[in-house]
Amino acid sequence: MNKATVQTNPQEHFTGINASPGIAIGPILKFDPERIVVSKRSIEPTEIDREIDRLEFALKQTKRDLRSIKQMIANRIGDNYAELVEAQLLSLKDESVLDEVRNRIRKNLENAEYAYQHVLSAYREQLEQSDNMYMRDRAGDVYDVKQRVLQHMLTGERGLLEELEEPSILIAKELRLSDLIMMDRSKVMGLVSATGGRTSHVAILARALQIPAVVGVSDIFDDVEDALTAIIDGTHGAVILYPDQETLEHFLGEQEHIKEVEQSLYAHKELPAETLDGRRIVLSSNIGLPGELENVRASGSEGIGLYRTEYLYLVKNTFPTEEEQFEEYKHIAESCAPDPVIFRSFDLGGDKISASMEIDGVQESNPFLGYRAIRICLDNPQLFKTQLRAIYRASASGNIKLMFPMISALEEIYRVKEFITEVQEELQREGREFREDIELGALIEIPSAVLIADQLAKELDFFSIGTNDLIQYTLAVDRGNDRVSFLYKTLHPSIVRLIQMTLQAGHRHDIWVGMCGEMAGDPLAIPLLVGLGIDELSVSPVVLPKIKEIVRGLESQQCHHLAETVMEFTREADIERYLKQFMQNHFPEELNL
Repeated sequence: MNKATVQTNPQEHFTGINASPGIAIGPILKFDPERIVVSKRSIEPTEIDREIDRLEFALKQTKRDLRSIKQMIANRIGDNYAELVEAQLLSLKDESVLDEVRNRIRKNLENAEYAYQHVLSAYREQLEQSDNMYMRDRAGDVYDVKQRVLQHMLTGERGLLEELEEPSILIAKELRLSDLIMMDRSKVMGLVSATGGRTSHVAILARALQIPAVVGVSDIFDDVEDALTAIIDGTHGAVILYPDQETLEHFLGEQEHIKEVEQSLYAHKELPAETLDGRRIVLSSNIGLPGELENVRASGSEGIGLYRTEYLYLVKNTFPTEEEQFEEYKHIAESCAPDPVIFRSFDLGGDKISASMEIDGVQESNPFLGYRAIRICLDNPQLFKTQLRAIYRASASGNIKLMFPMISALEEIYRVKEFITEVQEELQREGREFREDIELGALIEIPSAVLIADQLAKELDFFSIGTNDLIQYTLAVDRGNDRVSFLYKTLHPSIVRLIQMTLQAGHRHDIWVGMCGEMAGDPLAIPLLVGLGIDELSVSPVVLPKIKEIVRGLESQQCHHLAETVMEFTREADIERYLKQFMQNHFPEELNL
């Protein structure tokens, strides 16, 4: 607990975005790097060149800083994460922005720092108001660059995270990438930011560093006081300020219980995920960055059931070259061999597109039902073939499988196979080594795919059910819309039936069926999924040991009878109540139901 104490302030609850899992309890440290006060100052025409020189010098020094930070990231956690800095270097070198600053200095006869702050603040505001979530997250890069340039033009004090005196929970209006990488990791227990999303660079880095984090917690900064206690639940996106004794003791118990369970579960990581009567379930991991491989190994995972290849793009903010993709895919495959790695082709679109993508028509009013995933790939042959070439080249180095997101029609699979044939012929002509027998699969996440699953199964080697979008599309519920998010029901009878239909179709055609959505990592759903006949579950490495323990405590025949009973229910509430009672009877200690 360090110096955190129970206090008399009334307990306050905040909800944000679960950016990085885990529980942190400790003293609050308000972190506000924006301590620079910029005043407008009129200049004489003879001073214009001097002010522009001051700007250029600050830009040069900032470029040096960012390159140093990039190298520091590479040394600490790997080259791939170092690419996070590239977005800031691009912002720094944006000539259209810099020309606007120079023009303000010349036309308005104002000092360089004021002109720079005005232009960059307007640019940042423009990004924050974008309908594209990815673009909004990039506003943080512009903020970071702006602050660093201004610091070089002025002598403002800066709050440095490397100078923290004691372990603390950091609460900030906004966290910058450079702040996070410069911090002393041993002194930061958890992170809370009023801004940001799950795809923000800070969120990506927090997960890599395994720091509990909640972002997008509006109006929290002004409510906190240094040294008083806060609780972060990064798994559920919750922040509790000034917890009372009962709440504090509850989360301290949770924290200790998590540690004990993790130690116990990880001690049995080499044991198979096999039911008491011998039914084998493959347990794999969902990851998106090479830095997560250590977690995969530690969890006892049987390979990677979902590798999100678009994260390589999100980190770089531009399409990676064939060689860049090949090197990453090869590294992942070699690290997991002989266990399999399932690469999902670029699942870009909607909230995962930025202005730097050279694709027309990406600004949409309803991006999740629009131009995304396999639709973008099939519509951009060079982009798709570049990725396919990299994956097939990497297949010579490990056990690689390949699946395609947002499949809605059989024709899409036919077109995918045409591209694969072209790529294989090209690689053969070039004399490159690759495996021709890569297993191909589809992410079943659209109701139409379930309804034609019998047809799809004839063309593929496996299905992986993506419950997140399947639920959203089936129930017509946008989880990001607070007014309807309560309608998002994982155990809705229609969802259970769609899962059953997918499993039955796959098994009729002798292909295996897995699940990589959030439902796969929900302890409550495991007996039902086992009873329905699931072959593989791909989950976050953090929860994998618990899922394995549950599987090892089940009897498949009992689960089969449970599933038959569930299929008779007509209400989600009845299904949930029945499953909770089952789990309470069989796993009372592992589950807080």
